[in-house]
Amino acid sequence: MESNGVEVAMYLHENTRKLDIMVGAKLKEEEETGWLAWGLNPGPEARMIGTQALIGIKTKNDEKLLKDTYNITSYTKLGCQLLPSPIDLNISNFNFIYVSKLKYHVILATIILPMKYDLSRLNQVWQVGINIGAVGNKELKMHGKGLMNYDSSETINLRTGKGRGNRVHESSKIRQMLFFKFKPGDRDEFRMYRNMFHHVVGYSLLIVSCINILKGIQIMHLDYTYWKPAYLGIVSCLAFIFLVFEIVSWFKFVCDKFGFWILCAKCIPNEEANEKKGSREDGRVQPSDTPINN
Repeated sequence: MESNGVEVAMYLHENTRKLDIMVGAKLKEEEETGWLAWGLNPGPEARMIGTQALIGIKTKNDEKLLKDTYNITSYTKLGCQLLPSPIDLNISNFNFIYVSKLKYHVILATIILPMKYDLSRLNQVWQVGINIGAVGNKELKMHGKGLMNYDSSETINLRTGKGRGNRVHESSKIRQMLFFKFKPGDRDEFRMYRNMFHHVVGYSLLIVSCINILKGIQIMHLDYTYWKPAYLGIVSCLAFIFLVFEIVSWFKFVCDKFGFWILCAKCIPNEEANEKKGSREDGRVQPSDTPINN
């Protein structure tokens, strides 16, 4: 199951570079219109711009199912009309059907992949939408702006069936295992550098994550007058708490490292106890050691 409730099945005839695809999704029944799209991007990344797409269109009350090819360009992202156009894929057996038993709309097609499409690194993109323009010219309107609408792409290895997400996840786990496996001991001279690396990477990821969320709010066109102040307020509170804990941690570290606990009032009783212990070892009798005669 992919994002947006879209399911994709592919079968590759590697000798002929022929790819059979079946893409299905449940378009919202409460909506009179809708569309389902799937395509390949020959560029270096799996993204919308540059995708050579096959799109099926559901018209009012499913009176007529339409289909066509679309070349998604940068003008589409700017809000220009998205109309049918030729693509650089050799398509055959292209159909858009409705399976009433499953309530699924399905795209079926056979594609002969040009040599510029890498079988071990194929960028696929899928999407669903609701609004369409005039039925006669098969114009499509912008898809939704939910989080899942911006996570509808994948780089897949057709020979193994593994997507980019699986490989990234596995490599991340391997890096974590190696990081802890070769963790220096407490007295190792490289321990300091490992800690520095750990802190720098951790702080950098926190900063990047905060910026990324802010960009996400902007991409999803949420109301900046409410979302931005609320988000910045939460981040500021967390940053203040983090700063307090960080100061306390560094203060404790410096005191432990250089013996500055004399600056801490809590340590004065400990020093008095140590002096008392030292006096006993010297043979001097403390007032508390004097026997009490009843």
